[in-house]
Amino acid sequence: MIHRVEIRSKEQLADPRAAGVLAQIKELGLQDVAAVASVKLYFLAGELGESDVRKVAEELLIDPVIEQYSLGESAANGAAVIEVHLKAGVMDPVATSTEKAVREMGFDITSARTARRYELTGQIPAGQSQEIARKLLANEVIEEVHFEAYTPPEITAQAYELKISEVAIRNLDEAGLEKLSADGEMFLNVTEMKAIQDHYRSIGREPRDVELEMIA
Repeated sequence: MIHRVEIRSKEQLADPRAAGVLAQIKELGLQDVAAVASVKLYFLAGELGESDVRKVAEELLIDPVIEQYSLGESAANGAAVIEVHLKAGVMDPVATSTEKAVREMGFDITSARTARRYELTGQIPAGQSQEIARKLLANEVIEEVHFEAYTPPEITAQAYELKISEVAIRNLDEAGLEKLSADGEMFLNVTEMKAIQDHYRSIGREPRDVELEMIA
């Protein structure tokens, strides 16, 4: 299950990030946006109950003096919504450290992701949200934009397992050496392959696949 945690500044407290975005919007000459709110998003996947997620939010994710949180998707209440998410495969150091910290709290979490949500109020013409997102809020190389609440699918990372592959070369005849070179796209002639073969015979082992690729 994926839990969505939304974190925003407490009411009546300043939101420096939102103020900065609003100032940049005004600099673009877009005067229809009256106010901006920014929201930090966390997505926690795993065998977590609501009480677990609340404990994580209260003890790890928020600054209780200046921030408040809610679970699930909040209503836009007429605001134009822009959510900026990292594309799948892009490293997210904050999510990585969050996942580790949640696990150290004793909870069964399988993955974590982060994103940011902006809520723009005012008489905003069609297409202006897209312009603001493109020019100010998102890097299209590594990020994707959604104009409504979006919860990404869970990505379950597979543990890395080192696999060492050896290539039998020491007992091959010339035809075998030629075939190995061709099949491996090494583009080495028989003389070069025999030199490699002699080297690995002298050290008493077969070469690893990565070693052959480097030599080639």
